[in-house]
Amino acid sequence: CAVPRPRCSKGCGRLAELRQKFFRKICAIVALIVKNRLFPVSFVRRSTMSQARPLVHSALAYSIPVLLTAALCVVGALLGWGCDPPDDLPGKEQRQSQTLVVGSASEVSEDARVQAPPPPSAAFAPELPEELRPLAPLSQEDLPPVTRAPPDPQDDKHELFPVFVRIGEVYLPADGDPIIPKKHIIEPYLQEYMRRAGYRVVKSEAEAKYRVEGSFETEFESTMRVQGRVVAYKVRGECYFDVLDSTGGKVESHELPEVYEESVEGEESARVELGRRIASIEWGNLREGKVFGDAEITSILHALTVPAGEGGELRFVEDVVVRLANLGLRAVPFMLEAMIDSRTVELESRSMTPQSAGAAGRRVYHVADKVLEEIFQKVSRMRLDTPARLRFIIIRGWENEWRRFCEPYRASPNAAARYRAGESPPSRRQ
Repeated sequence: CAVPRPRCSKGCGRLAELRQKFFRKICAIVALIVKNRLFPVSFVRRSTMSQARPLVHSALAYSIPVLLTAALCVVGALLGWGCDPPDDLPGKEQRQSQTLVVGSASEVSEDARVQAPPPPSAAFAPELPEELRPLAPLSQEDLPPVTRAPPDPQDDKHELFPVFVRIGEVYLPADGDPIIPKKHIIEPYLQEYMRRAGYRVVKSEAEAKYRVEGSFETEFESTMRVQGRVVAYKVRGECYFDVLDSTGGKVESHELPEVYEESVEGEESARVELGRRIASIEWGNLREGKVFGDAEITSILHALTVPAGEGGELRFVEDVVVRLANLGLRAVPFMLEAMIDSRTVELESRSMTPQSAGAAGRRVYHVADKVLEEIFQKVSRMRLDTPARLRFIIIRGWENEWRRFCEPYRASPNAAARYRAGESPPSRRQ
């Protein structure tokens, strides 16, 4: 019986598990009979069937178990094992509509998600690890108190000045002349970093307040061979670019003269990975500059990584959280970037002594998550022992929340692709 209750309305008196065990035992018995030929076949008259004896033996050996199985199935049906669901049970379409959540979680009530019976295929679906299962919503009693007014997407916006980005790329392969790759790496990555930070990336130099222009050059370096076979490719790269104002005057200059990257897949894979790494490094360098940086936020984050007393008046982690949260949306892009900062936190916490369990494992990204919770008044439920793969899922959630307030990031082609795939930003406190 498929009804998730002790007994169904037809009075079968059996659980679904008993039905499954019943038919499994029948299959096991049939397999045992067929394998060992436990039924006697010597009662066939040898005098009249001497020529057809092998055929008769085989027919009896395999037909009798089949007939026995059919008889047992009839008995099970008469006993009510395998009865249909009662009339008052919702149909297949209705049950699936109650258990499947499409789009935002707010579109389905809590009662429907918790109390709805599972679909028929749920019993045969592979069980997910506990850490990957959806978390049950927190009750109102378990939610932390609201400490400040959350930002309103209608009134609170974050958008900075327009920027133009142009990074030329040249690659010198192992054989042949230098080529201009069809797929550029540095330029699109820098553009996406800037959109997430709130800068509007424009296509014309005339529209930009600042321009980032430079070059990225890579060349084949060598191969790694094992027993005469190529197992890895190594490339070398260098990147130079300048930050210019609207009149063309140089404001900043950045360079990364020599970086190496290896890949087991090929030259192109090594070039792509090298470009990604250089783009991340160069964006970090821009964040420390005058145009794209914020000296106040950078100094507050730096105070987390030095012992108390060396970071000024900030002596506890809670002071850093409040200080950054008071900056509002201005601090959000820096906190999203700090969500991958694995430096150890040296400041003490009022709620956790240095001898407390897990105190030595506090990282900068733990503090950044708390700041985002304080700014948006939402809960991510990240813990000190949250693994990296789950942390990146939490980062995706904070990025979805940030798109509600940051128009340049929401208008990103990458964000548009995610929305077309059905991903929607969170709309509740969890």
